[in-house]
This record gives sequence, C-alpha cells and structure tokens, in this order.
Amino acid sequence: MNSSTPLRGVLLDLTPLETVSSLRGIGRYVRGLTSGLAQVASEQRLPIEYVTATPDLRQLFLVEDAFAYSQRPVTMPVPHCARLRRKLLQTRMAAFVRDRSAIVHLGDPNGVPPANSVPFTFTCHDLIPLVMHKEYLAPVPLWPKLYRALLRAQYQRTRRILAVSHATKRDVCERLDVPDERVDVVWHGVDHHIFHPRSAPNERAQLDSIVGGSGPYVLYLGAGDKRKDLDTLLEAFAESGLWREARLVLAGNLGPKRTPSLAALARKLRIEASVQIAGYVPEAVVPALYRQATVHAFLSRYEGFGLPVLEALACGAPTITSPGSSLDEVVGDGALVVPCREVDALVVALKSAFFDRDQRERLVERGLARARTFTWRRCAEETISFWQRAIA
Repeated sequence: MNSSTPLRGVLLDLTPLETVSSLRGIGRYVRGLTSGLAQVASEQRLPIEYVTATPDLRQLFLVEDAFAYSQRPVTMPVPHCARLRRKLLQTRMAAFVRDRSAIVHLGDPNGVPPANSVPFTFTCHDLIPLVMHKEYLAPVPLWPKLYRALLRAQYQRTRRILAVSHATKRDVCERLDVPDERVDVVWHGVDHHIFHPRSAPNERAQLDSIVGGSGPYVLYLGAGDKRKDLDTLLEAFAESGLWREARLVLAGNLGPKRTPSLAALARKLRIEASVQIAGYVPEAVVPALYRQATVHAFLSRYEGFGLPVLEALACGAPTITSPGSSLDEVVGDGALVVPCREVDALVVALKSAFFDRDQRERLVERGLARARTFTWRRCAEETISFWQRAIA
C-alpha cells in the first residue's frame, strides 16, 4: 500500500478464534468485541470488515456474518505450531488491506505482521512475561533484555495501541518507552445475558458433584499460574476456621504441577477434607458457580484486566480480590481488596464476607452496580473511536 493512500476502514482480525487463544481471555474478548460491534453496526459510519482463517491457519477469508462466526461453540483448536502459522499468515494480510485501504486491528498482538507493509493497531492485554520475567521467561542469560527489545520494536511500529486497563497502559508506556498519547484505554464488557444474578431452578443441586456437597463454599475459579496467590488463600482458609463451615472450591485449569502442590498444602494444613480441587469446569456451569458461592476469592499479583472478577460481580458473587495491577481498577468499590501474601488481612476479609450478612449484601449490591457499567456495546463504541484516531 502506498503510504499516501488514505485509510477508509478497519479489517478486524478474528484468527485468534482459530487458535488456543479461543479458549482464553483473548478469545472471550474477540467474541465480546464482535458482539458489541454488531449492536452498533447501524449507527456507525466506519467501514468494518472481518477476516479469519481456515482451521489449519493456512488461508485467509472474509467473514460475512461476523457475529454468527464469533458466537460458534468453542471447540479445542489444533495447537500445533499455531502461533508460528498465525505469524506467517499475517504476511498475507497485505492483499486484503491493499484492496480495501484499511487498517488491520489485531485482538492478539502475537499476530503482528513481521513486515511494515500492513498498517495495523492491536490490543495489548498484558505484559505478564515482561513484568514477571523471572517466573515466565526461560532462565537464559540476556533473554529478558532481548525479549523487551523485541517487544519494544513491535510496539513502536503500530499506529496506536489499545490497552485493556490503565494498569496495562502504564506498563506499556513505562516498560516499552511508548508515548502516553499513542495508547488508549478501553475496558472489556460483560456478557450480561450469560453472567447475571438470576438463578435457574435446582441450580444449586446441579453443582453438588463439582463443589463436593450441598453446603456453602468459598470459590476460586481460574488458572494455576504462579502469580495466582492460591497458597495464601489456602492458609487463610485454614486459619480463619472457615473449613468448619464451608468448602474451599478450587476450579479451573490449575495445571499438572500446581494441582498436586495445592493438594499437598491442604494436607499439611489439615484441611484436605474441606478443600475440593474441581479442576476444569464447563463454561456452561461457570455463572452458576459464581451465583451460588457464598464468597468468591480471586487473588493475583498481576492481571492485565481480570475478566473473571468482573463476570463474578455480574453474577452477584461477594468478591475478594487484590490490588497492584488492574483488579482494584476494575472492581472499584464492588469488592474487598486485600494485598497478596498477607494471610492475616485475608482472614479478616474472608470472615467478614462469609459471616457478616450486611457486608455480603453490600458487596452484592455494589458489585452488581459496578458490573452494569461494563458492556460490550460501550467497548465497541470506544474501540471505533480508537480506530478513527488511528486512521486520522
């Protein structure tokens, strides 16, 4: 494309829905943004087209009904060389852009084209490997510095950067030397038709096999990454005495290494009978798990946004979370905020949220009010404004 050619529209890349990203937060973001864009389609004048790839990530094609495509049931994609294939695929994006005088927006920055032939923007979800390189990068001499240099070059080439939180924007600007004026913050939305406080008939009984019984439970739902403060949660659950009253349910893809270590810690603390390591749970039961939890605890030292916390608030789950990255930014006054690795403070918060009915009702009310302000329609409207600034 000639650099003097005026850009008229946007080509939104949906290829993350054909990679392992479709099962993660990036996939949920791409689906949510697409649904929001469908809601405002008749109101906005910016031409938007959608491009995706065949499941083998070898051929690109335009999607006529992007909403229907994005809302398909999520299936396990073929992960073999998916990231490399996707990078190679982006080199072919130039033909689509050239024909349409468009700017490409990537929902997953791992697909940034290796050449400068394509004008592009992308969404930055987090800089976890850079911020926590000791835990997430290979212990190879000089690799953190090289990794930062590669990221910095990538981020310098884009027209603009969309950050999913102010915390993520701060990291992008400070760690990659990106000027503040080149980064816009657009928060995620919530699928309110899925995540809501209205219980279905017999919903609680249907969860018994997952949570380990019919009594009350404290819920953690998420991955088992090192940054998740699950050891502190177990220790606080033991020290608080809540194990006499409830179960602690650890749900999600905790990983083959973290699962046995958590089970061992529960035995060491002598609370194994009250700890249910549920592992992966189907997406269809996640809203019910949030709704029926007496307390929801999501403790993490770093999150780019923290969509699970927002979805829990939308379901009316009294929530405890952590400061220091985006989580306290997202929850506002809708949750209790406790620093990671502070067992005593978490004990106080757990007891308060579990035993104090007035406190629990306040958390539910404030959490629902906070969650209502996050919609995919608003996300789409602000993203369109972001694209207009990039084109201009």
